[in-house]
Amino acid sequence: MVPKVSVIIPNYNHSLYLKERLESVIGQTYQDFELIILDDCSSDNSVEVIKSHLRDYPYQLVINPVNSGSTFAQWDRGISLARGELIRIAESDDVAAPDFLETLVAKLEDPATAMAYCQSFSINENSAVTAQLKGWTDHISSHLWRHDFCVDGTYFALSFTAIKNIIPNASAVVFQRQHYTSPYLLKPDYKLGGDLILWVSIMREHSLAYAAKPLNYYRFHANTVRRSQRDNYLDECCSITSWILETTQAWREPGNLTLAREHLARLWFSIGLEPASARNWWIHRKAYRLLYELHAPIGFGGRWGCVPCG
Repeated sequence: MVPKVSVIIPNYNHSLYLKERLESVIGQTYQDFELIILDDCSSDNSVEVIKSHLRDYPYQLVINPVNSGSTFAQWDRGISLARGELIRIAESDDVAAPDFLETLVAKLEDPATAMAYCQSFSINENSAVTAQLKGWTDHISSHLWRHDFCVDGTYFALSFTAIKNIIPNASAVVFQRQHYTSPYLLKPDYKLGGDLILWVSIMREHSLAYAAKPLNYYRFHANTVRRSQRDNYLDECCSITSWILETTQAWREPGNLTLAREHLARLWFSIGLEPASARNWWIHRKAYRLLYELHAPIGFGGRWGCVPCG
């Protein structure tokens, strides 16, 4: 029988967390899913952990002989193998509550709803909860994310994703496979921000559902991709903000620009960069250009109401 959901676990050197990840997948209250695991040429004992822990459970394992160098290449590979109408990307170092799939699959019963996601906790290397990620969106709205909702995806993309990636972790999402477009096709040069580009492409012109109950546990540790590639991350964040502002025309709303400014200013310091550094100006010149354009006076011409240079 064709499963309702395809759960895809892309893994690279996460043997320390794989047992907990696998247990949280196979222990779901909703069991109409297939399990596809992709190992991206891990140098640790990840493959042994997978085979040992899933000895009595059906799954498909694909082992890359050479590292792909990209999370999104693994997503593409997994979805090409998927049979389910719904897709869940379960990152190999995260964890989920037992009712994660049951809750989000129910929100996708309406064909007009293309994507559903839930609130998350952050956890550390030892799986201790360190925070609820509601604080990630509190500065945008202190009340919206306190309750379940289903909204027009175009409105949501216009109002919120131009400010920041309000879905900080792919493990919190389930989406309809028919609406998937490879991040490589959307923005082939993005190594870190392809998830936000993907979420916007899925939710636009469809509905987006949200569950306020924290059902996902997003692990922060020293090898988290965004931490290990922070220099690239800033430029991609700014490029993505530009892309969303253009495609959703969010630049027409001064309130959206104000929030985008605040978010980008916080972003500088959250990843340890000093805006005044001459060295950073050259390395992150794209980011500086965006910050200039967002902070230029509104209403005097230019793409976002900026004063033209030169």
